[in-house]
This record gives sequence, C-alpha cells and structure tokens, in this order.
Amino acid sequence: MTFCTDDFPAVSRTEMWQELIAAKVFGQEVSPVTSAPFFAQANCLRLGKVDLAYGWSSPAVYRRTPRLIAADGNDDLVMVINIAGRLEVTDDSHQSRTLDELSATGFRCGKPVALFSQATAYSDERNHHATSIRIPRQELLRRAPQGERLILGRFDSRGEPFSLLLGYLQLLRSTGTLLQNADLARLAGDHILDMVTLMLNPTRDARREAAHGGLRAGRLAALQRYIALNYRDFEISVGKAASALRISERYVQSLMAETGSSFTETVNWHRLDLVRGLLGDAGNQRQRISDLAFDAGFRDLAYFHRLFRRRFGDSPGAFRIGKDSADEK
Repeated sequence: MTFCTDDFPAVSRTEMWQELIAAKVFGQEVSPVTSAPFFAQANCLRLGKVDLAYGWSSPAVYRRTPRLIAADGNDDLVMVINIAGRLEVTDDSHQSRTLDELSATGFRCGKPVALFSQATAYSDERNHHATSIRIPRQELLRRAPQGERLILGRFDSRGEPFSLLLGYLQLLRSTGTLLQNADLARLAGDHILDMVTLMLNPTRDARREAAHGGLRAGRLAALQRYIALNYRDFEISVGKAASALRISERYVQSLMAETGSSFTETVNWHRLDLVRGLLGDAGNQRQRISDLAFDAGFRDLAYFHRLFRRRFGDSPGAFRIGKDSADEK
C-alpha cells in the first residue's frame, strides 16, 4: 500500500497528510520544518508479524505523543534505518541518536519520541529517505531478550547482519508484488526477524538458528545483488563472488541451487537481457551486435548467439531496431 501527499489537493495536502495518514495510519504527529511545499510518501508492506515501510519526505519532525500513545496503545519496537539525509531520534528523557546514511537505531512506540528528518548539503528538499521495521515488542523480546538494546542503539553496515538486512530490504522493495502471497510475505517477515535478532544477540546459538532462515536469505540477496552489479565483468566467477561476500565457493553454489539456476546461468541471463534491451533501443542501431555482446560481458560470439537463440527463440538480429542498417556480426 502506498500513501503520498501528491494524491491530495495542493491547498490542503499537509493538513490531510497530518490527519489521515500520519495520525491514523502511523500514529504520529508531523510538522514540516521548512517553508517549501511539504512532500511525503510511504510504501507499506505487512510481512506476517513485521510491518515494513519505505518512506521519503521533505524535512519534518515526527512525534509519538502521550495523547497518541493513549489512543492506540501501540507498544511495538521500531527499527528505523536512515538511507539518505540525516535523522535525529530523541526520547522522552532527552537522550538522542543522530543517524547519517546507512545507519539505524530504534525506539519504543509506547514511549514519547521525536524524529527530526533533515536534508543534507548534497541533496534536494525531498531527499530524506528511511526504512522502518515495526515489530511487536513481546515477539522481539522472546527472540532476543536483549531487544531493548535497539532503543537508541547504533547499527551500521560494518556489521554483517545489518549489511545483509539492508540488501534483503532492497530486494523486497524491488520484488514487492511477490509479497502479495501471504505465505511468502510471512516468510520474508521471519527472515527480517532473524536478522534483527542476530544484530541484537550475535551469539553462536542465535547465528545457528538464523543460518537456515534470515541469514541465508540475506546472503542470497547479497549474492544476487553482486551478480547484478558485476555481470559485465569478463572475469566474474564463483571464486570472486565468494571472496567479495566472504563466504565459501561451495556456499555460493549452494545458495544458487536454491534459485534453480547456476551461477553461470544467472550471469548469462543478465547479459542476454542487457543485449536484448540494447537491440530494441533505436540509439544503438549503428552498433554491431558483436560489440553489444562483448560490452555485456560475453567473450565468445558463437556462444552468445547460441545462448541468445535458446533464451529468446530467435537470432539477435530479429530483435533489433533498424537492423537493415547495422552489421549482424
């Protein structure tokens, strides 16, 4: 579900967001802190026991007030991950935590708290971007009795569980439609809980429990992201991926087996999809097909043609714009 201020009339969008979305959906008061038109958007997913929200906004202060706490009785624990901009979280005892990019902290919905989102010098007024993970407090404490460490604690991407969590959340955002399936959504929520638990309780027992759940899912997401970023590299290999992700080659192969495709097949599918897209772009009509294939990471042109025909059922030339004016080699 997506909420956006752009869906409201310009003359009243701030007030309507405050009353209909901030207060009723998120249990917050919101106050813009600049004179620029207020902007906010939130994409929300319910994942079993976990509520996930990806949010963007112009600078503002968000508050959980005693009145709102009494009205909704919500006592969930929230992990807020600052993606872009800066975020300051202050509790009712005036202790605070300031988050730069790709860092996280937590707060308890049952206690007053204020979140001040800020723009940075390198971005526009809509730049603040954060992800929040809302978890029932008792559920998190059951998994991690040290769960209150989340409150105004600090987590950043130098820790493996948090780094894997960031990658997993990015994957969920890009494949959100798949989570309309209730079982898949519940499984994704359990994976998130596994990784958050491991962040709060990094013991051998917790790691063992997460090894077949959230930790493994996070590593698979990291592997898929590595392939998506590096498939054009002629030298990409299982060994290089394993070294980059600090796991064994055997573990890489085991993770890929879960997808139903090998490492090499996945790399080649990315390359083939890139070439097909380039062939359909009129701006590339003067480019030789061989140059497009090499640019995508293929070294052997005959191998490329064979894979392309097997994948798409026809030759590369059949897919290009302006093929009469371009070399088929």
